[in-house]
Amino acid sequence: MRMRKADRPRCGAQTRAGGVCRAPCVWDYERQAPRNGRCRMHGGCSTGPKTPEGQQRAIEAMQKGHRRWRDRQHEGEFEAELEGFVAARPP
Repeated sequence: MRMRKADRPRCGAQTRAGGVCRAPCVWDYERQAPRNGRCRMHGGCSTGPKTPEGQQRAIEAMQKGHRRWRDRQHEGEFEAELEGFVAARPP
């Protein structure tokens, strides 16, 4: 039986204000239990790829994302030029 989100255990990590975190723990739906007892903010940072193959995949993904971002920036400039051209054209 699935546990309601409101009934799940809370993180309990100490906050900067001195209280405790009241966010629900990260949930493992297969086991129907908390994964590590902490929420998504207090569960620890990703350590990143460790193998050379994983590091290369991460680099390629960042380069691909940068190219897509750069292309979108240039498309916006071109569209802005077209809008100016259409607006300046006499009827």
